[in-house]
Amino acid sequence: METFVRDSAEEALAIVKQILPTCGEYLLVDRVLEEGPSALSAEWKVPEDGPWFRTDGAGQKLLLPGTVTTEHLIQAGEILIYRERGGRLEDDGVPVLARIRSARYRAMVKPGDVLKSVLQLNETVGAAYYVTGSVKVGTATVLKAELTFTATKAISVR
Repeated sequence: METFVRDSAEEALAIVKQILPTCGEYLLVDRVLEEGPSALSAEWKVPEDGPWFRTDGAGQKLLLPGTVTTEHLIQAGEILIYRERGGRLEDDGVPVLARIRSARYRAMVKPGDVLKSVLQLNETVGAAYYVTGSVKVGTATVLKAELTFTATKAISVR
């Protein structure tokens, strides 16, 4: 099984971009930090000038919406599935999110924070992947969720 952990930030990001080519400018994973049996952790340094933030009346950026934090976890989950499957298999198509269960948002994310996601692939049934994951900023848990991915051939990525 290929490893995606790299010491060089540039090499790490190049691997992520190769795995997630459909994210474009909305790529929310910078690197894979650790890999284990059916598990993976990844990180993203939230840009201080990103367009996603909730603001106060004067335009001061305050916090990252939970939907963006969730998308970070989803993208890390796609990397985990890619690694577990050994790439994209012709019969599987592209993994896409089918369901979010038990999502719990517990802390806020500010501009410049570093998100660390930890994911575990619990079960695979055909082209369905059942994953649990969490996102932290430092020691504070920001999000915990159960994700179900399925595969579709509606998107063609080569």
